[in-house]
Amino acid sequence: MGLHLDHARYRARFTLQAGTYANDNYQAEPGVLRNVFEAWAGLALNRGNTLWIDAGVLPSHLGFESAVSMDNWTLTRSLSTESSPYYLAGVRLEYYQDAAGAIIPVSDTNGFRTTGVSWNLDYAPAPAHVCRLEMRWMGSCYPVFRSEGGSDDNSVFIGGSLAIKMDQVLVASPAN
Repeated sequence: MGLHLDHARYRARFTLQAGTYANDNYQAEPGVLRNVFEAWAGLALNRGNTLWIDAGVLPSHLGFESAVSMDNWTLTRSLSTESSPYYLAGVRLEYYQDAAGAIIPVSDTNGFRTTGVSWNLDYAPAPAHVCRLEMRWMGSCYPVFRSEGGSDDNSVFIGGSLAIKMDQVLVASPAN
């Protein structure tokens, strides 16, 4: 639940969150602050409204996933979002160079459409070691993915990782 203000020269958002996502991912935040998803304001710094400064608690711009389910590129969590921040607090400077007024402009009256498939394989050779391989393919009827020769209508991502859990449980002996 939130309030959004969008104007040609200024913008602001105040959005609250609740539930298991906020409880699990914002455990270090004090009390009611873990329920703040966004609290920021921004100003356009030039006449073309292409240079903006925003300050406050902002959603993370890193990765492909969001706490808002409908904003996610995939239905499940992906490897590329692990270890990425859930939010950013501070000041952000953004520059947009988009004459059409949209990030991915298309002339189709049905709007931008894409399809994709993701495949993950996890292998745990020991209790504290996990090897992960992920492959993702995305395709579109429009040439929107960058390639060496210009643009392409397909994008393939292959990644791998090795996670090693390094923690030690310390047990203090009772005082005599």
